Amino acid sequence: MSAKAQSAVSSSLVDEAAHWLALQHSSTFTASDRKRLEQWLAQSPAHRQVWAQAQALADKFSTVPSAVGMAVLGRPRGQRSHRRAVLMGAAGTVIAAPLALWLGLRLGEWNADLRTATGEQRDVQLPDGSRLVLNTASAISIQFDSKQRLIEQHSGEILIESAPGSAADPRPLLVRSAHGLMQPVGTRFVVRQTAEQTRLSVLEGAVDVWPGLHTARTRVNAGEQLSFTAISAGEITPVTADVAAWQQGYIHADHMRLDDFVAELGRYRPGVLRCDPEVAQLRVNGIFQIKDTDKVLQLLTSTLPITQRRRSAYWVVLAGKS
Repeated sequence: MSAKAQSAVSSSLVDEAAHWLALQHSSTFTASDRKRLEQWLAQSPAHRQVWAQAQALADKFSTVPSAVGMAVLGRPRGQRSHRRAVLMGAAGTVIAAPLALWLGLRLGEWNADLRTATGEQRDVQLPDGSRLVLNTASAISIQFDSKQRLIEQHSGEILIESAPGSAADPRPLLVRSAHGLMQPVGTRFVVRQTAEQTRLSVLEGAVDVWPGLHTARTRVNAGEQLSFTAISAGEITPVTADVAAWQQGYIHADHMRLDDFVAELGRYRPGVLRCDPEVAQLRVNGIFQIKDTDKVLQLLTSTLPITQRRRSAYWVVLAGKS
């Protein structure tokens, strides 16, 4: 997105796109509505970019149910908080997943200071001397001020080698995800954020964690990992060998289910990569280079009883051999 378009993205623009998305998939979408949508899209590049992202998410998570769309549109346009609550809280409907993800995370991604595309990684030195590595499809913002050194994670996965504070620079280094706050204590760690949770894996030192709605601190030490949401934290478990393998350019699979492996490989490959349920339970072992995902797929089909079904270079399904 251009700097001009990016600066135009706002919460109100995201909200308007949610309105149009719900209306488009309702049973009452008319030719007149389509014309008004086209006029809305013509207002700026930012409008078109927001709409493209909205459609992509709607396609990914299936169609918006018309009943939900009309419940949203039945409220005055000024009642945005209610509309968002309906969109994100509709139990049992597929609209909850795409719009919760979109409204909650997309605005931050668009306005991020640093981001990577699918399959890209980026190594950055921060002003305080800390090192930050962004994995595929990741986005962060950096806010260093007189009181703190804050890294805000909008999406994806990052590895941080923190520079400790000093008498000359006592500001704490903080990492904030969608689900809580983390403060490293002279350490090296990985943070992976999904729509559902954040997973912290500590490789050196220690990290203190405060899940979003809690004031109680949990300390995670070297060799440990913790998954948490905004309302709860799971059990501390040992770090697995594959946590930072991506920094070296590979996926480490140790008796991994094929569907889990495909989901992981798909993070580094544009388009759609899936496997049929009939072969999901097959096991994958080995070390696989992520820079050439086609080669990995060829290796899988040569060692497992599966075949590739391709609709295009960007739509691949792994299925059993007939």
